Amino acid sequence: MISNVIINGIARNFQYDVTIFDPDVPRAAVVDYDGDLKADVTVYDGATGHWFFHYSKNGSYGFDAIGVGGGSQWNPVSGDFDGDGKADVAIYDTINGWWLFHMSSGAWEYDHIGMGGTGFTPVPGDYDGDGISDLAVYQSSTGNWFFKYSSGTYGYFNLGGPGKVPVIADYDGDGKTDIAVYETATGYWYFYYSNSSTYGFDAIGVGGGPQWTPVPGDYDGDGKADVAVCDTVYGWWLFHFSAGGFFYDHVGQGGPGFAPMAGDYDGDGIADMTVYSESSGNWFFKYSSGIYGFDNLGGPGRVPVR
Repeated sequence: MISNVIINGIARNFQYDVTIFDPDVPRAAVVDYDGDLKADVTVYDGATGHWFFHYSKNGSYGFDAIGVGGGSQWNPVSGDFDGDGKADVAIYDTINGWWLFHMSSGAWEYDHIGMGGTGFTPVPGDYDGDGISDLAVYQSSTGNWFFKYSSGTYGYFNLGGPGKVPVIADYDGDGKTDIAVYETATGYWYFYYSNSSTYGFDAIGVGGGPQWTPVPGDYDGDGKADVAVCDTVYGWWLFHFSAGGFFYDHVGQGGPGFAPMAGDYDGDGIADMTVYSESSGNWFFKYSSGIYGFDNLGGPGRVPVR
């Protein structure tokens, strides 16, 4: 998903995915580059194409580069594209629709879905439930979704359209990514559930608009993604849990200049509220246990990979 966040008065496009790629791995292991089932703090330098990591497994730092320079043409994408339980370094060409990978095994690969490029958003996820990320793109002008599954077959669906952004996650708990969109003007959520082939709808109780950023994740630990939004003006988070209850919370940091995101940084299978400041490179966490955390990795021009 790409979400516009205002950082120091500049609209930034943050690329992230919120998908469960393996039904046996916590949701945020999408950015688990060391395979310990905890999300790793990761940033991408848009000018150079360099990746920087702070690994949760041993506290060490890492670096990677996929072989092409940075720039607005390339968006970082996250997922386990070789099925080894570790996230792979990957970028998507927003002009030509190509995908480039540096697999955790060390292999370099590239692929193309047949659709993509200008006007398409990359939305990789495990749509067929085999534990391997599938290539997918969403076209906001039409609501069309195009898939290239890890098996090599292709798929198509339509949900969304102008003003609706993808918010993929596993909302029904079957271990497959569900097609979902968020309508920015109204705050409405629309779903197509993979376990029943039915449509769904939700509204969290606040209107849409640029103040609210969708941050779905499994915040109650029931194995299903919850509807959630973050107030980018005041830093509040609002939740509608899959069990039906409503809740709100605050990281302690947030608001203008912070990018909200959800990740399982403590490895308990529950999404943690997280915000990142591009101006300082500071990360602030409120873990599902209720305790707080801090890290520093990044800075101006470096966006979080999720």
